[in-house]
Amino acid sequence: MNDNSQAISTNKKRAKRGRPKNIGPSAKFLGVKSKLIETTIEQLRNHVYEDVYLQDIAKLTGIQKTALYYYFPSKNHLIYHVFSYWLDKQIKNLQQLSAIKDPKDRITKIIRDRTHTAANDLNLLNLYIFNRPELDDPITEEVKDKNRQFTHMLRTAVETAIKEKLLPDVNPNVAVETMMMPQISVFKWYGATKHDPEKVTNDLLKLLHLS
Repeated sequence: MNDNSQAISTNKKRAKRGRPKNIGPSAKFLGVKSKLIETTIEQLRNHVYEDVYLQDIAKLTGIQKTALYYYFPSKNHLIYHVFSYWLDKQIKNLQQLSAIKDPKDRITKIIRDRTHTAANDLNLLNLYIFNRPELDDPITEEVKDKNRQFTHMLRTAVETAIKEKLLPDVNPNVAVETMMMPQISVFKWYGATKHDPEKVTNDLLKLLHLS
């Protein structure tokens, strides 16, 4: 082996040393990002979207407003990540409820969960269903895919309840809308604080002959 070949071989060996390249966001970055999303969800529980301000979210998270744009380029980007994060939690929760063995207990707890969710996250639901902002970004397709997954799971739960004679033999899509939208309307028009979610659930269960 000549001197040049030996030098090349030595350089290759040296190149393997040292720190590996950073192949993804750091744990700190992901932690701050999650905190920003969670803070936004909390803000939406007390304010409509128009009254949720980035400077307030940044302050509550413990960062400067200018630093927030390092995580999300705009308010609309942030809200779509909120949708994605929130849907992940809804999907996980529905998976757990769908695993309940007793058929009546299963569908009853799913309805109760959707009613309490409508009361707790009314502003977020109104924003997502009725006033979703426009955004040209791949996150929008991610959110749509998760929403389709969640809706499919909900429809499957209703279909199962129909097969088990717990609900009337109707179109499952109509049943899902009929079962889930009234809670949003009740809390939207009459105020979530004026109606006990548990009482609303019990009234809905009576209408469906599940109580």
